[in-house]
Amino acid sequence: MGNQSYLKSFAWRDAIKIGLTVLIAFIVDDYFSFSKNGFITLAAFFVSQASRGAPLRQGLISLLMMLMALCFSFLLLKFISPQFVLNAALAIIFILIVMYVFTKRPTLKIGRLCLIFFSVLFVVLMHAKFSWVALQNSIIDMIIGSVIALLCRQVLFTDHSIDDFQDNMLLVSKAFIAYSNAFIDYFSHPEMNTTALILARKQLQIIWQAPNHYPEWIYEVGFNPGLRAGLRFFLVTIEQLAEVFFSLDYLISQPIEAELLSSLAQPIIFSLQQDRELIQMMIAFFSHQAWQQTTADLVTDIAELENKLQLIVPASLELLDVSVDYLRLTLLVRHIKDLRQLLLKLILALPVTEFKASVPSGV
Repeated sequence: MGNQSYLKSFAWRDAIKIGLTVLIAFIVDDYFSFSKNGFITLAAFFVSQASRGAPLRQGLISLLMMLMALCFSFLLLKFISPQFVLNAALAIIFILIVMYVFTKRPTLKIGRLCLIFFSVLFVVLMHAKFSWVALQNSIIDMIIGSVIALLCRQVLFTDHSIDDFQDNMLLVSKAFIAYSNAFIDYFSHPEMNTTALILARKQLQIIWQAPNHYPEWIYEVGFNPGLRAGLRFFLVTIEQLAEVFFSLDYLISQPIEAELLSSLAQPIIFSLQQDRELIQMMIAFFSHQAWQQTTADLVTDIAELENKLQLIVPASLELLDVSVDYLRLTLLVRHIKDLRQLLLKLILALPVTEFKASVPSGV
């Protein structure tokens, strides 16, 4: 089980891919290098670390940065001859890069480009001698290393974006199930403590903040255009659903008159049970399990809940403003309705016709 969890971790798989890519580049560097300065291995190492969402685009940007650093380094070699002056120039450039990183606090991508620039600069100034042939050979080696890294990333060790996205969404859906169960328990026994709600909220927050569980890579510029629109729509809707869960959690933590809350408890519980069934459909899809069509009416319960609210809450807006309990009760029903609408959007977005056939056409 431990080995399986490591293999499912993108960080571990990515580290293995980078290691194998660098190994291939090292072998090629040993036998076919033109410059004999290790630029094939160095280029393969940096290009293979391209972002997950757009490896080709980020790999080409890394190659461009390395070529710029290479040309700049050879210009320094041409016009500055004493070695101690070159060392001083290298130290000054290093200090400037460090000052920029600590003062501007750039994004990880910009910081990585700074690291690439300084690494190439350091290798050239420490080991190379100026000549146009050396510059040409170094450029060829960098292109070879970049091609090796891109071929490994795009052909040999491809990223399974759909499978990774489904694994992430499976974790989120299970967290939604736990949250729904906690809400159902709360409305069934409002006098009990909210420990289950706190644990469910923390579980969802942990998943949301963990970089390996939240697929932010689909927002990368240059991400697969064939998958981009659908996955981004689904993830945005998932984010909206999480916001409604968190908002509902906060709302029920506010004091509401027990009699008013109990009058709507059963319709709310029934609606949440229907929502839980929709989330279970999502779990079945993402875990590739057999699924049975639902016979639940996904419209009537929300309409009955709104009718029940209208019987309790006064029609006069002035009275509604006076009573905070009425306002919170109205918001509570609105959140329940928003949960249903967002879950139906997610179900209808799944690329399986059987799921869509189970949803009433009037929804």
